Amino acid sequence: MPEDQGRRLGPYLLDWSLKEIWAHLPERVWLHTDTWDHPKAKATYERIGFKAYAEVWEEFAD
Repeated sequence: MPEDQGRRLGPYLLDWSLKEIWAHLPERVWLHTDTWDHPKAKATYERIGFKAYAEVWEEFAD
C-alpha cells in the first residue's frame, strides 16, 4: 500500500513470516515474486539469503 511504503514494514513482516515458517521445519522455502513487488524487494530477498531458482516472464491479457 503506498501509504505504508518507506516505513520498513516489509523487512519486519518478512522476518516474522520466515521465523514462523522455519519453526515448522520445512525442507525448503519457495518465494515467488511478481512485478507488483516493491522495486527493492528482490535485493532484500537476496540479502537475507534467497537465491534465484528460475526467472520466468509471462504476459496475461488485461
